[in-house]
Amino acid sequence: GDRIIVDDGTYSGPDNTNIDFKGKNIVLMSANGPENCIISCNGVNRGVRFTSGETEDAVMDGFTIRAGQATDGGGIYCEGASPTISNCIIEACSAQDVNESGKGGGICIKSGDPIIKNCVFRDNQANGSSTQGGAVYIGSAAATVITQCQFIGNTAHDGGAVFLDSSDTLTEALIIQNCIFNGNTSETFGGGVCLQRGRSRIVNCTFYNNQAGNDGGAVYINHSQTNATIQNSILWQNRPEDIASSQTGSPQGLDVQYNNITEEDTFGNNNISLDPGFADVGSGDFHLRANAGRWSSLEGQWVFDQETSPCVDAGNPTDALKAERYPHGAIINMGAYGGTSQASRGWGIRVFHVDTAQGNDLNYGLDRVHALATINTAVGLAQDGDYILVWPGVYREQVEFQDKAITIQSAADAAIVKSPRGGDKGYAFAFNRQEQRDSVLRNMIVADCEVGGVFILVASPTIQNLTIVNNPVGINCEENTNPDIKNCIFWDNWDGDVVGLDVAADYSVLSSEDESTEGTGNIYPQNPLFVDPLNGDYHLRSQYGRYWPEHGVWVVDSVTSPCLDVGDPSVYPVEEPHYNGGRLNLGAYGGTGYASISPPNKPADLNNDGLVDFLDFALFAEAWLNP
Repeated sequence: GDRIIVDDGTYSGPDNTNIDFKGKNIVLMSANGPENCIISCNGVNRGVRFTSGETEDAVMDGFTIRAGQATDGGGIYCEGASPTISNCIIEACSAQDVNESGKGGGICIKSGDPIIKNCVFRDNQANGSSTQGGAVYIGSAAATVITQCQFIGNTAHDGGAVFLDSSDTLTEALIIQNCIFNGNTSETFGGGVCLQRGRSRIVNCTFYNNQAGNDGGAVYINHSQTNATIQNSILWQNRPEDIASSQTGSPQGLDVQYNNITEEDTFGNNNISLDPGFADVGSGDFHLRANAGRWSSLEGQWVFDQETSPCVDAGNPTDALKAERYPHGAIINMGAYGGTSQASRGWGIRVFHVDTAQGNDLNYGLDRVHALATINTAVGLAQDGDYILVWPGVYREQVEFQDKAITIQSAADAAIVKSPRGGDKGYAFAFNRQEQRDSVLRNMIVADCEVGGVFILVASPTIQNLTIVNNPVGINCEENTNPDIKNCIFWDNWDGDVVGLDVAADYSVLSSEDESTEGTGNIYPQNPLFVDPLNGDYHLRSQYGRYWPEHGVWVVDSVTSPCLDVGDPSVYPVEEPHYNGGRLNLGAYGGTGYASISPPNKPADLNNDGLVDFLDFALFAEAWLNP
């Protein structure tokens, strides 16, 4: 249960290598990540060993293990133990013995059920004519999970990166998920992975430019005692071929489906053979290009391409999307980022950007650099299924949805929309052409309109997380309307918040009690405690932190808004900052990264760092001794 924090530095010598956990379920972690905390073995010893029945609560987190060497497991050796190894870099480690049969240059797992996650294995090797597993060797009766790892430039005689040789053919001995294999080599079989014996599953992985001397540039399967599943993965430009088997024809025990493979229809069904459209293989960026948006690790933000990879929305349609973000086509992506929060956005849709400060309506609008200036121009260009992201600023226009099944929402900190000055268009938004639920308006501020905030006539749109303030009418619903209004804040709309027969909002704050308050989960009249509405800052006050857009920082207030954590309980606040209370905030910032922070869910966490530890006890003692 104890935790050891290791400060930055390079640690070497006999007292800093061959670290033995001695059966203790402790956490050994670096203070500032693997780039700053290095265990240097100098080629004379291994880094760490787990051999005394440690469980998953024995954690090695955030170290670089460099130049370890041993007969088996130059970096880490595991036998009869099931530790968790996370956020580590294991590089330039080697396994070798006098018989040239070393196993696992980076990690050797003889037995146990270890978890290896978010690690990088780079330039490790198993040297010799009979070596196995340049990065990882998994042996008898192991049940190993490897997830979100990168294997780069590892070498061995068999299994350049990973080698499996489990005597248990009934239990799933190895799961590899959301991993990248790039530039690994073997002298004979399995440049990336060699499956000698045992059951295994490879899901949502990317294999690129791996090479085997004989067969299976990406994966080799010895089918005499092996069952293997390969799914939702990209295997591209591996030599001499992507997948090879010791059996000819249609190998038994091999399930290869919903993959992008260089050799089309080599195995299984539902596979494709198309250029995967990686972002930049030269720099090791295997995110998929997408005109709806892909994550750029280099820029630290979402960017937008002119084309979309065929691997987007192309995985097994029965698999869960997990953490993939909207928009998507309700089908998991192929490749290492499928099912994660960095999965490229898809559905064959376009995302238009509107920026009143720097946009131009002559632009094409598919990224912020070429943003449009007005929302209505974006609506005119959009088609059903498209998204319109509105960047911060004040927009004066009556936005017409034009009977399109599109989504309009703020791109970052919430944008403010006001009706035009004068003329016959006195609303900020209008639904008057039979729009239905798939016409969506959310995360916007609607303020200071001449007639009303939103007008709805013969339409039933979806309206979520709006802040509608200081208008004659908040939402005016005329005949034959049935909108879905949720998670909104209505305040100071003097002629009514939601006006219309049998129309009500749900999970919203309203200025006063009327027909619109008859919905589910509403609160009224509760002052939402905006920060500075007179100057357009409608963030919600919080004693635990709220965003200050003028300075781009987070600050705390002396009071907390009643609009925190009272939204629709069926919607999880995925992007709200920690703590988010597990429930959506109301208003324009609810569900976004700019939502005000909720009270911590650990009462004893006095310094709000997410941990209940001695620092909290120190604060308690200080307050007790110094009232």
